[in-house]
Amino acid sequence: MRTRFDKEGLLLTIAVAATSDYHRSAYNVPEINKYVDFVNLMSYDLHASWDGQTGHNAPLYPASWEVSSSYLSQLNVDACVRGWLDSGLDPNKLIMGIPAYGHTFTLASTSSTGVGVRTIGGGNAGPYTFESGTLSYLEICERFKAGGYTKYWDDVQKVPYAVNGNQWISYDDVTSIELKIAYAKNKKLGGVMLWSLESDDDRNLCGGGLYTIGTTVYNAVFGSSPPPTSPTTVKPTTTTTTKPVTTTTTKPVTTTTAKPAATTSTQKPAVTTTTPATTTTPSGTLICPSSGFKRDPTNCGAFYQCYPGQPVNYAWRLLCQSGLYFDEASSTCNWSFLVSYKVFCFYLGSAKYRVGNGRVTIGDLNPTLCTHLVYQHYTLSLAGAVQDVDTNELKQLLALKASNPWMKVLVSVGGPTLSSKTMSGLVKNITQRRLVVKNLIALIVNNALDGLDIAWFYPVLLGGEPGDRDLFVQLLLELNVQLRPAGKLLTISTTST
Repeated sequence: MRTRFDKEGLLLTIAVAATSDYHRSAYNVPEINKYVDFVNLMSYDLHASWDGQTGHNAPLYPASWEVSSSYLSQLNVDACVRGWLDSGLDPNKLIMGIPAYGHTFTLASTSSTGVGVRTIGGGNAGPYTFESGTLSYLEICERFKAGGYTKYWDDVQKVPYAVNGNQWISYDDVTSIELKIAYAKNKKLGGVMLWSLESDDDRNLCGGGLYTIGTTVYNAVFGSSPPPTSPTTVKPTTTTTTKPVTTTTTKPVTTTTAKPAATTSTQKPAVTTTTPATTTTPSGTLICPSSGFKRDPTNCGAFYQCYPGQPVNYAWRLLCQSGLYFDEASSTCNWSFLVSYKVFCFYLGSAKYRVGNGRVTIGDLNPTLCTHLVYQHYTLSLAGAVQDVDTNELKQLLALKASNPWMKVLVSVGGPTLSSKTMSGLVKNITQRRLVVKNLIALIVNNALDGLDIAWFYPVLLGGEPGDRDLFVQLLLELNVQLRPAGKLLTISTTST
């Protein structure tokens, strides 16, 4: 199915039982993870009338007496989520279920009405679902509105329940839903699912607002209310004839091309404009490999809306705003350095000493060709000092950002002239290595560079020692802990010979 769905540009999801005891018999989680887009986790129905005692439909955490039981400790949302993640499912594929219904019980005695007391069956059926032991949220809220129920909050399991005589209801309310969504965000899950819309109070009969549960979920996920869905009232016309409206089969081009991915503070909004619909179709028409938005292979700042197996409609060619590039990973226009593709350009500093047409200076470079420009190579002395640094050259390199402000400028230390024997001697002594790290950090930070490239081409070989393999990693670790907090890049250059 995955192979065929990819050709059609379709999503493949599954709905699964929640508790991890099914993994041994039903779900090979690592293999499932390879093929599905999302796993909808049915993290509800964890307790119901079949238990013979009261319990929560979808408790976030276990009750105190359940913790010591290998089986009962699974019957909560947290254990269900962790079970799937621990078994190998990517968090961003896990969609956590939230119920818009509750389970009901008929108590064996009204003298004890808490969690875990004996029951004699499901609660009374509702007027819409006609099912003993289950009520939709609408049926629950109507019962509350009619009166007679006392509501309780279980602060251990983070869900409410309500009691009226021998009728006991487990349900979710605004507070429990908000806590569950906060939990899902903390676990960095792919999202939540609501089961199911027809169970909600879609007409605000109980006074909690249209689609009380669905709106609560939306607000908690996105931090704002959904757009209104009330139809616009159209004033009736009194004319007896109208001019026919001519429609076309051409799909309109919209400037909002896709749901935006999460943005960072450095990301410029993706603004697109369309080319005129009269664009002449070039020769060699492209065929879409799959559905979605695809980058123009001849222009990284342009893209098309595609349908699998269909030729590209050049009237649907869209352009990113000047300076932005289309990122197929997120279907947005983005700064070049944030797009999944990188173009590293290395410039050998000794080129300025060449003669004639072979001489190339920093001023001759075209920064618009690169996402990352690396000046090579500085070397290290036997004492660990960075040699031959020309601060004027570094200023010239940074000045190139006037033409491409999103380009990153790095310098490379090492290269073929810095022997592995010298590097080995510098890193094996902890005091000497820390001096090297200090000097390299000062080079990057004091000159406002974007990062450092280490070009130790031959660790272990050519004068190095067997321990250099691990010492190279240690050097990178010590550089990383200082460069990363400063927002600087750390890269390495390696050689195949």
